[in-house]
Amino acid sequence: MYFTEFVEFVKKWNKYGKYPPRTAWPEEIVLDRRLWEDIVKLHRFTDSTGYEYESSLFYIERETIISKPLKGNKDNVHAHHSLQVKYIPDNKNYRYERQIILDSRIIQRDYFAPDQLPKQIDSGFLFNMHTHPTHLNNTGSKVYTFFSPTDINSLLKINTLLTGLITDEFWLACKTDRIISKIGEVGEEMLSNITRQSLDDETMLETVLKKEIQNWGLVIYRGDFNRTLKKII
Repeated sequence: MYFTEFVEFVKKWNKYGKYPPRTAWPEEIVLDRRLWEDIVKLHRFTDSTGYEYESSLFYIERETIISKPLKGNKDNVHAHHSLQVKYIPDNKNYRYERQIILDSRIIQRDYFAPDQLPKQIDSGFLFNMHTHPTHLNNTGSKVYTFFSPTDINSLLKINTLLTGLITDEFWLACKTDRIISKIGEVGEEMLSNITRQSLDDETMLETVLKKEIQNWGLVIYRGDFNRTLKKII
């Protein structure tokens, strides 16, 4: 599924106010070049500083808007963004000025004839994504960590469909209609075990993903930078 189609998919289910069944999530997602550029930029920021970074994606009509990166610390980063769309009449020129305001700053201005104004402003939040810096695992090697217990529990608590993680790859964790409300202590330990090992330990990762995380009602996508994301559970 191309990214423009994926955005429409997310918008549709957001408007339903429900989570899709596992089978509704596409097998592959092809992100656009501009989004990959932002993902790689966040990765480079983290690799050079050791701090977590975050950006959020919004939509306005058929456009996607990406927030400026927010810098956190070595262990977490908190997302806090606001999006507004205003149509301001320009009576002198018989038109309307559309202002897109992200985080209290006008980031885009467009002009529309009166008969081009939408009856309703179609805008909203898509998902956020954040980075993880490398850590030392139990063998003393530098590794990237998986979604943390905080990452997953935060996703479960808020009314959004998915969240992204940037390591040296890109990951998406997406909710299904079988989603649980909290992963609990056992689930937190499983996620911590992945961290203590390594994302390179494919056998352990596959075991935890397919035997445990799948049962939490999540779909997971994974992909190398600038490549197609594949649904792995």
